[in-house]
Amino acid sequence: TMRLIIVRGGGATGKTALARRLAQDLKYELYSKDGFKEKEFDKLDNRPTALQMKNLESKSWDLTYSAVKNAVSKNTALIIEGNFMKPQKRQIIKAINKDTVVIEVYCRAKGLASFKRFVRRNESGERHRGHRDRIFYPIVFLESVAGIIGITPYKPFKISGNFIEVDTTDFNNVEYTNILNYIKSI
Repeated sequence: TMRLIIVRGGGATGKTALARRLAQDLKYELYSKDGFKEKEFDKLDNRPTALQMKNLESKSWDLTYSAVKNAVSKNTALIIEGNFMKPQKRQIIKAINKDTVVIEVYCRAKGLASFKRFVRRNESGERHRGHRDRIFYPIVFLESVAGIIGITPYKPFKISGNFIEVDTTDFNNVEYTNILNYIKSI
């Protein structure tokens, strides 16, 4: 059986850091939707158009689905990471088969923690220029506020019964060993 770990959640909830650590400790391949996006962006002109950016986003998702299909066909364990929503869930379900063991690691942060992290990360200058995160400030802010009042924009997929929710409000309080042990136990 092939194992697919989906690390997902809203912006700046720690998905990438967690996925990288899991990939290292589990010795699984890792494909990040943003990683694909960054590589594809680097192939574009210095100032891509809005249409090019939209196409870049679509291509990044397509490359993610292709990575899943490839891993399933080769029976290779894989971690995918991104801000997957309902359209992506449908595509992931199409890419797997009945023998695929799916484990969802759902990251979320309370209050305005993810919004503050999102802005800090972008303003640090360390974020890849292809993200253009500044235009997403209002969206990430509204996602944070929605969470405060009990609305979850990134609802858990729960493709299988193998689901763990991780509160990443304070990275120092994330019980990584428990997450790793949960995944190993499946």
